Amino acid sequence: GQQITFDGSASFSQRGTIELYQWDFNGDGVWDASGSADTALSSIAVQGDYTARLRVTDSFGATEDVEVTYSVSNTVYSQFGWNGLNWNQSPYYGPTSNNLRWDFTMGDDIDGGGVSIASDGTLYVPSWDNSLHALNPDGTEKWAYGTPSNLFSTPSISADGTIYFTTSFNKVFALHPNGDLKWKFSSDTNSWGGIKLDRNGNLLHLSTAGTLYCIRPDGTEKWKYESNTGTAIYGYVAISPEGVMYFGDPDGRLIAINPDGSFRWDVTLSTSSYSSPMIGYDGTIYVGGGNSQKLYAVDPEGNILWSFDTSSNVRCTPALLIDGRILIGDDGGDFYCVLPDGSESWSLSLGIELRTQALVDAASNIYIGNSSGDFYCLDSNGNEVWSSNLPGGWITASPSIGADGTVYIGSWDNKLYAFGPTP
Repeated sequence: GQQITFDGSASFSQRGTIELYQWDFNGDGVWDASGSADTALSSIAVQGDYTARLRVTDSFGATEDVEVTYSVSNTVYSQFGWNGLNWNQSPYYGPTSNNLRWDFTMGDDIDGGGVSIASDGTLYVPSWDNSLHALNPDGTEKWAYGTPSNLFSTPSISADGTIYFTTSFNKVFALHPNGDLKWKFSSDTNSWGGIKLDRNGNLLHLSTAGTLYCIRPDGTEKWKYESNTGTAIYGYVAISPEGVMYFGDPDGRLIAINPDGSFRWDVTLSTSSYSSPMIGYDGTIYVGGGNSQKLYAVDPEGNILWSFDTSSNVRCTPALLIDGRILIGDDGGDFYCVLPDGSESWSLSLGIELRTQALVDAASNIYIGNSSGDFYCLDSNGNEVWSSNLPGGWITASPSIGADGTVYIGSWDNKLYAFGPTP
């Protein structure tokens, strides 16, 4: 399992001293460790998102609880949004200059689907050439798996290395790491979104007919929820540490589904939504409002907390800075950093449409591309660190970062670009 150190040393009592620390590492309500030490170590074996709880007791018997959400992954970049919550925070430091290490040419565009990265550094890249490409970290190809239709969603990688991806024509594929077919699953209609993985390794998949499928790791259907929307659903679900799933539909609803596939609640936010939700540290759900030109914040019970006005339509999925601020772009090219209370931290113009989710690295640097092919690295205050123009234009896939600090981004010129220091 992955070793996690939990630190409660910032705890204090205004009247006495802290005498007891109690730790619930995985949010199951059971105290896993207790004692007078202000740190604790746990080994988490299962890939997923967790809420840990610390209770401190002082010398007068007063208690206080605090919770923190964290993610465990056996891969470098396992799925869209990096974790089930769609934070898109990489634990690795990205490049600080626009040095191009290499590029690799596909048979067609890289549109919508970003790069997933396995623990051994293998890159899995979807393309409109109807193939999933497996590349080595040096940009050479290991294999390509061909399908009958386009790929434009980010693949997902399970803890055992299985690669899952969807095609535009109603198919979910599971491949072994060597590129051999493991199984395939047929949904009710086409797919314009990809796979998210829950803590048990189940696949959550949205079809354009508005059906949310839960598929077991062996390729059998566990359950499905039919949202009865009249128009096609785009994107991915966000999954809370408790297993509640959230997704938006083109009718402008945000829908919450219980872990067993039953309906929990919905709330109408706008007349349309093309943005996948993102769940913040405190459980607040953030989602772009499509044609309403807003970013919405909704609590876990379905109450609208606030909305933030943008200058144009919003199709991006929000991302989360390490300090809890929210990042969102719009079709007018404006990029916003919003505080958790809904007020603006900063904004800037990046020129033209922003269709991708921003990526945050371990230094809180931000990576995002626009529809002119401009790829930016910004610091957490919105200042440009570096940029590069990709000649093919139209960046509609989100970037990802390898363990060696290389950032990968695809473009409509059929190429995957790798930026980072030359080895």
